Amino acid sequence: MKAIFSFSLLLLALPLQADPTRPPATVQAQQQGAQSMAAPGPRLELIIETANGYQAMLNGNLVKAGDRFGHYRVQSITAERVVLVGDSGQLQLSINNKKIKTYEP
Repeated sequence: MKAIFSFSLLLLALPLQADPTRPPATVQAQQQGAQSMAAPGPRLELIIETANGYQAMLNGNLVKAGDRFGHYRVQSITAERVVLVGDSGQLQLSINNKKIKTYEP
């Protein structure tokens, strides 16, 4: 009976042990801090030419010159780049893929 009781206590204590593969708490805190500090900035996804000029897709949002995007104002959009102006200055975003596709209805 005493052996069964001791074995039961042992089984109850097992889940309380920490995962041996888990990094120490200090490493986890540093990783989480680095992830939260690296806020994603505007990401240019595409530029399209319409009858009214160019529009751009920034982080999934379609914008045109003069629109506000977060803390920025869209200053200009050309076939190759988007220029944003904010409190911290000017930000130029360009398309990495140099192959430009055109759409003709």
